Amino acid sequence: FVGTPQKDGFFVDSFLGASLPLSISSVLPVISKMDSALFRHLLRFVVEYLKGRDLKEEAFAPPEGIDEPTFDTVTAALLLIVRKAVRARATQETIKMDLVNFKFPAAVATDIAAAINSSREAIEAQA
Repeated sequence: FVGTPQKDGFFVDSFLGASLPLSISSVLPVISKMDSALFRHLLRFVVEYLKGRDLKEEAFAPPEGIDEPTFDTVTAALLLIVRKAVRARATQETIKMDLVNFKFPAAVATDIAAAINSSREAIEAQA
């Protein structure tokens, strides 16, 4: 069970739910080993896509250093994480803590939380 501890001693479920969705848990080992620059590139792509930005066709092709199946699964997992965090209106600290509790590397959790926090309004405006 993963959740955020509250002052009264109770836990609140993670913004992802009580257990990590399979589409996310299956890519966790890949994300954990991924070069940080490549991961940030994929995260930026997902955030820009959710903001409704007009992306060029090339943006949907895997960047150098990642094959197409891995690109597709990591992108899908990031889309799910960002959408669920925005929908739950999770704070930056909650997002980071929940991801770390689900065994995401701290740097990855920090990057995801910061990207969601800085783009939340634009993503919500598109929803």
